[in-house]
Formats: sequence, structure tokens, C-alpha cells
Amino acid sequence: MSTRRWWLVVAALATTVVVALAVVWLTRPATSDCPTVREILSSNDDHSSMVARNTDGETPAETSESDYQTWAAHLGELADEVTEPDLAEHANRVADLADQTVSVVRQARDDVNRQPETTPPPWVSDYAKLNAKFADELHLLGQRCPA
Repeated sequence: MSTRRWWLVVAALATTVVVALAVVWLTRPATSDCPTVREILSSNDDHSSMVARNTDGETPAETSESDYQTWAAHLGELADEVTEPDLAEHANRVADLADQTVSVVRQARDDVNRQPETTPPPWVSDYAKLNAKFADELHLLGQRCPA
């Protein structure tokens, strides 16, 4: 076999190896942040259920500020794990809105010690706006990572 043929055989083998490696690399399963996003959604559902249980029944109890802080901190930790840019944007908004919710809850609890007002206090509107934004972000995450 001539030297030229050897080089052609080596080039063909090298090309085959490169193509095979490219196919393996490009068809590998993509890592996804959806399991973490679904955990964000589940953690929020768990918190919402706890709040609902606390306010329902014959002897309603107030969800503690500590429970709200733990919920918000957990959502923040989970959001930090999300790396896909589109998902991370929404996950971080959810975490930020949870932190803002803790502040509004604190403000509402402080208002209990004040004289009753004839008009709703400002935190009522703030809470409603936060809740709407929060629901929108959760909906977007749920669409991107269905259960």
C-alpha cells in the first residue's frame, strides 16, 4: 500500500472518530433545571396548603413569620440552583417576590397593633399586587416545566 493510501485511511478513520464523538456529544441528554423548578412549585404549594390549613377550621391559627421566612429562604436557595437563563429569571423573580411577601406580612402584623383605619392599609394593595405577580411567575415556570 502506498503512503498516500495510508494517509487516506488514517484521515478517513480520524474523520469517522470525530463524527462519532460529535454525534454522541450532540445527542446526549440535556441537563435540565426542570426538577428544581418543579421543587420550587411543590414547595410553594406546600406552603400555601399550610397557610390554608392554619386559617381554616374552628380554631384558626396564624402562620408564623418564621414559617414565611423559611419558605422564602428555601425558594431563594432553589432559585440559586437554576442555571438555564429563561428559567433562572423566573425562579429568581419568585424568590424575590417571596422575600417581598415576608416584608408585607411583617407590615400587616405590625398594623394589627394600630388603631383600625377606615380605609384599607397600603399593605393590602401591595399584597394583592405581589400575589398577582407571584401567580404569573409560577404559571410561567409551570408551563416551562410541567409536572
